[in-house]
Amino acid sequence: MVISPETIKLQDCKLRQEPKSILMCGCDYFDVIDSKNPFMNPNINKVDINLAKHQWQELYKLLTVLGIKVFVLDAVANLEDMVFTANQVLVGNNASLGNYVVAANMKYESRNREIPYFVQWFKAHNYKILNEHYANESVDCIFEGHGDALWHPNHELLWVGFGYRSTKKAIAKVPELIQAPVITLELVDANFYHLDTCFFPIDENTLMYYPEAFSKKTNDIICQYFKNLVVVSRKEALNFACNSIVFNDTIIIQSGNNNTVDALQKLGYKTAGIDVGEFMKSGGGISCLTLWVY
Repeated sequence: MVISPETIKLQDCKLRQEPKSILMCGCDYFDVIDSKNPFMNPNINKVDINLAKHQWQELYKLLTVLGIKVFVLDAVANLEDMVFTANQVLVGNNASLGNYVVAANMKYESRNREIPYFVQWFKAHNYKILNEHYANESVDCIFEGHGDALWHPNHELLWVGFGYRSTKKAIAKVPELIQAPVITLELVDANFYHLDTCFFPIDENTLMYYPEAFSKKTNDIICQYFKNLVVVSRKEALNFACNSIVFNDTIIIQSGNNNTVDALQKLGYKTAGIDVGEFMKSGGGISCLTLWVY
């Protein structure tokens, strides 16, 4: 079951192997054609597809330079959001299940059509599919993969956001599937509709986050688990500072977040800034474009 933070300590959680590879999806059909979140406005945010392709390639190159193996899933026509590979599944690994995925159930049906392509990829790579997807579930059973579900670094403890996309009903099914504890975090600002837009666990002791995205109760829970808190301003949170990823001691972050970068460097982290601004027109950043896989 979903746990109360009072019932488990981080040191009681099993250790977890961190993945070293990333799955991306081509951006040939990327576009903003409707409004699924506050950033999307098809009448204003026209996508420059050539610039988007350039930014995607630059991100891909940076990942490979850092030593990350990158797999690429082919884009599919009429699935313009498929490029955001963080959302379609939850990826995990443990001793009893091996490599596994939990398929998502997305709020928007256009995104649900992406899921079979991801399930097929993971089957071909010998992952155990714990559920084919939340197919035929009610509208209050939404689970949006790693958009809302983030592992605590090196531990079998999953943080899952709810309030705008993933729902408590869907989250309640996750612990039994993955055989690991889950802590829920309440999101209260529609600009931060997914957990990965405002919550970035860097290592087991350090979190970069935007506190105002969460309820007071949730902020109290967060402070119980992380010794080092890097607080991001609203301006830089809206510039997708928290939608970052880390590999070894290097944090890959959206360019233009200078105050956050300064704070990270003072803590001893290396940073690599990169611009994925065309994808931010659809409410997605670096973390949204990348999925850690085994």
